[in-house]
Amino acid sequence: MYIRPEQIAEQYEMEVKSISKGRDCFLCETDLGMRALKEYRGSVERAEFLAGMLDFLKGQNIVAEQIFYTKEGEIFARDEEEQNYLLLSVFRGAECDTKSREDMVYAVRLLAGLHNATEQYPDEVPEFVKMNPNALLLLYEKHNRELRQVRNYIRGRKQKNEFEEMFMRQFAGFFEKAQAVTEQLQNMEICEELTGFCHGDYNQHNVVFSREGVAVVNFLNFSYQIRVSDLSNFVRTPVWCHELIELLPLLCIPYRIPLSIFPAMLLPGIHPAVRPGCRQGIILCIDCEHTRHLKNAEGIDQCLQRIA
Repeated sequence: MYIRPEQIAEQYEMEVKSISKGRDCFLCETDLGMRALKEYRGSVERAEFLAGMLDFLKGQNIVAEQIFYTKEGEIFARDEEEQNYLLLSVFRGAECDTKSREDMVYAVRLLAGLHNATEQYPDEVPEFVKMNPNALLLLYEKHNRELRQVRNYIRGRKQKNEFEEMFMRQFAGFFEKAQAVTEQLQNMEICEELTGFCHGDYNQHNVVFSREGVAVVNFLNFSYQIRVSDLSNFVRTPVWCHELIELLPLLCIPYRIPLSIFPAMLLPGIHPAVRPGCRQGIILCIDCEHTRHLKNAEGIDQCLQRIA
């Protein structure tokens, strides 16, 4: 399908100077500044809520993208194929550098500020942004089933190649960790105080150091769930994971909740099917009576002693 972004852009009150292809969007240089046309598949209600939330965050001094309405006052524009598009503000600048300790710590503090700011949201939480509290458990149960299916398929092959032989030798150890993680999730009690609005896709690409300030962008997966899921998503880089234990106390400081009830942090490598390149899985509770690490418990114990 040939998309004509110029025809979509004409539905907005702006003069378009040029249009180029960006990451999952069309970048429009306009008389009002840079704008992004991004495909949108959600409902009108969700888009209206998101626009209101982003405006609320702006009032809370959070630098975040904004959604613009069409000339007709519609939240999104449509092309000839009835596909919807949102028009969003764009921040020019450098993305968060995962090799920079300063960038990463600042981004986590910004995330905490975002979470804390949303606590002041005055309206009721819509049902369509609430996530199933058991979503992560269901996902990991699905991964376990997939692992078994792959194991059964390879086991049934009469002639196995080198990779398949290695897979069968390593499967038991990885699957044992996967089951331990799943059981941990089954026994976990989620406190209401630990849930709240989440960015939904918080990573280094969505934190931009711009002239307007350090901006957060790409809120299309915005949801209401366990807030630590944002932090978990953010620390999914190998370079960052190596320093995670050392920096954990610093990362937790911006959150205005007691460390004793901070949620279990489901970190990268926790499930072999999710992060097959990571050799160790972590289940960490910031609670001195309940600490487990699948490989290095001593390091976490020392970290927890520093927190206490």
